[in-house]
Amino acid sequence: MESRSFGRTALVLLLACLLVCSLAAIAESQGIQQSPYSGANMGREGIDLAPSNPLGMPGGPRGPESLYVSDGMLRTLMPLIPNLQFGYLYDFGSNRVNMGRFTADYMLPFSLGCNSEVFVEAHTEFDSFWNTLKSAFTRGDTTTYKNGFNNRVDLSFGGGFRSFVRHDTLVGVNGFYDTSRLGGTWYSSGGLGFEMAALVGGNDAIDLNFNWYGKLFNSTVIANAFRYGPSNFDFQAGYCHELWNGGPDLRLSATGYKFDIGESVWGWNAGAELKTRGNMFVLKYAVGNDKVDRTYQTIGGFINVGFQLENLFRGESPFTKPEPIFLSPRNLRYMLTQKVDRNWHQPAAVVVARNVTNPSNPPDPTPLTTTANAGTIYSGFAPLPFSIAPQVSLSATAAFSTLTVTFSSPVPGSGPSGVATLALQTNGDNTGNVSISGGASSVTISKATHPRFFGEGGIGGTTYIGLILEQHTGAGNWNAGLVTLTWH
Repeated sequence: MESRSFGRTALVLLLACLLVCSLAAIAESQGIQQSPYSGANMGREGIDLAPSNPLGMPGGPRGPESLYVSDGMLRTLMPLIPNLQFGYLYDFGSNRVNMGRFTADYMLPFSLGCNSEVFVEAHTEFDSFWNTLKSAFTRGDTTTYKNGFNNRVDLSFGGGFRSFVRHDTLVGVNGFYDTSRLGGTWYSSGGLGFEMAALVGGNDAIDLNFNWYGKLFNSTVIANAFRYGPSNFDFQAGYCHELWNGGPDLRLSATGYKFDIGESVWGWNAGAELKTRGNMFVLKYAVGNDKVDRTYQTIGGFINVGFQLENLFRGESPFTKPEPIFLSPRNLRYMLTQKVDRNWHQPAAVVVARNVTNPSNPPDPTPLTTTANAGTIYSGFAPLPFSIAPQVSLSATAAFSTLTVTFSSPVPGSGPSGVATLALQTNGDNTGNVSISGGASSVTISKATHPRFFGEGGIGGTTYIGLILEQHTGAGNWNAGLVTLTWH
């Protein structure tokens, strides 16, 4: 047994020697250089076994043994990622039209070094209204209902400047051109804003935003826009808190605002936003109150993606991850690519009132127009209101003396006044009826005789919201169609 074991051991040693010799021969044939620390010189000259000193000064003390590099340090050397955002918001309230809004925003930053940027931004919203005012038609035992349906489009284009004044404080200014399409008419305005954000104790942050909105793009009023008004502004304070280590991020905000519809309206809202660590998904809820909309609420969500258009020219996908919120620790730099916090969707009454108000020696005001889709008015049916779009504040009509109401087709029949009647509904009252004679395709209402159609005469409410038409029994059905109301 011992001789057999010795034989196996000798065989293993022999094979090992053959393997070492073979490797040495291969190394020499391939020209692989030997280490300078091998061979005869190593024994004579000695070896410096001390590690190298790349982080120390020449001839000086040793530097640190390791260098810490974080993703945040490298992030400041990389270009900012443009942000593309899509969202949906649903508004509802006790005195507010239920409304769904689709939103899109593209923010394109241009770096001015590591700590500053200029940016351009485009924002759009499309609103669809439903359950506005409901009209009922009764024929025999059957009652059918017709819902009003309208839409609105808002577009904003602008840009600004943002910069870090310290590593933990960001400030910025911005300006925007806004235009809104209401009832087939475009209304333009502008806005200026200031923003600030700063890191606070722990891993949290605060932000402050002030925005002013007015008629900045009309040469007749721009000189007095700030001095005379109408003055519309808001101020928002926000607080961001990291819920767990690395997110998600919870932002709480409170906003106070004032807008002008011929009279000053003050209001407030408070909200919460929950953002994922990478800032890709956002959930939002807000509640507010003012004397026009009373108590209203908003709920919705957003998706953020990085959108680098230049990638298309390299045959790559333009979509990337957005700037993350947390990068060991909070990454305040991500706010360089976030959309501006401002009111992109101002109340329709504000948009219209701003465009009929000239603060200094105003000329005759621009005619104010709204529409209602009345369809067919059935003879003898109880009158119910049709929604008008845009809704019109009572104060916005005070500057006018005449209201012309035009129908798509004339009232059936001919003859004496009183074949049909017309009235306007407010959010708290109605104007009372005006008679329409048979065969008429329009009716003109004077402020001198019917002041309640012009926000006067003791009418209640703040906004005209509906058109009431009634076709008297025996006159035949009336296809009123699209009805246009113009104050001039």
